[in-house]
Amino acid sequence: MKSLFLISIAIALLASVHSEAQSFKWAFSAGNHVDDANIGIETDQEGNVYTLGLISWGSVGNANANFQAYHITKQNKDGLHLWSKFMIYKPSMRIYDFKLYDNKLYVAGEFGDNFVYDGKAYNPGSNTQSNVLCVNTDGEYQWVTGYQFYVRGIYANNDGLFLSGFFVNSLKLGRYVHYSFSHKLHNFLLKLDDDHEVVWGAFSLGTLAPYVTSDSKGNIYIAGYGESFPFSINDITYTAQNSSFIAKYSKDGVLIWVEYFYTEYGRNNPTDIVVDGDDNVIVAFDNVGKAIFHDFSIYMVGTILFKFNENGRRMWKRTFNGADNCKLATDADNGIIAAFSRNSISVIDDYPGEVLQLPAGSLLIVKFHPLGFQQWARVGG
Repeated sequence: MKSLFLISIAIALLASVHSEAQSFKWAFSAGNHVDDANIGIETDQEGNVYTLGLISWGSVGNANANFQAYHITKQNKDGLHLWSKFMIYKPSMRIYDFKLYDNKLYVAGEFGDNFVYDGKAYNPGSNTQSNVLCVNTDGEYQWVTGYQFYVRGIYANNDGLFLSGFFVNSLKLGRYVHYSFSHKLHNFLLKLDDDHEVVWGAFSLGTLAPYVTSDSKGNIYIAGYGESFPFSINDITYTAQNSSFIAKYSKDGVLIWVEYFYTEYGRNNPTDIVVDGDDNVIVAFDNVGKAIFHDFSIYMVGTILFKFNENGRRMWKRTFNGADNCKLATDADNGIIAAFSRNSISVIDDYPGEVLQLPAGSLLIVKFHPLGFQQWARVGG
């Protein structure tokens, strides 16, 4: 699970706007340029914090980068900077996901030739479309590899390493080949062994599903959206245009269930997915237009938050007008922490009597009880 350190490191100044005000512990910043960006954050069992971001000629803790670079940074639970490692930026370079598991950090992106990490050059493979880098929790290089397809999400657990992304026409990894002759984008979910060979693959044609997580039993969840009309998941065709979906697979790659909703006019797409300690799944969607999900429909420009049980039954939903780009975390009590970007000064919840009128701010963080009611909210400007 992600940690509440996500909140501490993301926001420097917060104003309490609801009950159960939370005490501010520490903040950490990197770089000093308008183009600087945070990409991912992970924590380990000791409370150490690992962040990945992009800086332009700035500093990260006591480490200086006299060049534009992606950085991986480690701090202890009190915010003390321990180390930073840099990957020299190139205009063609992109990083999409960042995960920690079993004292290894995995970075998924597009590195290109002559990839430089911690001052040393590595060749991840010529003419590759995407790459995965592995380093240990001391920042030491372990391996880098290249693929002839586009990786957008990465996840690791006791059963192995999982990649999610897309391909056009055909996908090949070692001895494993999957063909599609339509000129569309097709999503894949691949499980790899220790030698980076494919154990199994699952495919959803005409979709993109970059968000991946798993539960305590090793089942895998992906969240994505239909890139074409119609789209299919494991040979099941869905004819709803502009649809977002959640799919659950067993640890052996067998599809267990799919839930989806669509926008009658407009668009929607997922922005994050997490699983709590009881194996319930929480997913956030950005929506523009009229969203329809079974017996629920709403016209809005904002974020819709759903919670499902492990069998795919919807437990509750929350809506936030004027919010977007929601990122999720869970805590030890199965509470849900949602961080939003905001485009309006009011966030309206769909529970009767719960209307938040918030001052202008660029970031909103809300904690929900496992049953869905709001416990506190904070705003960062």
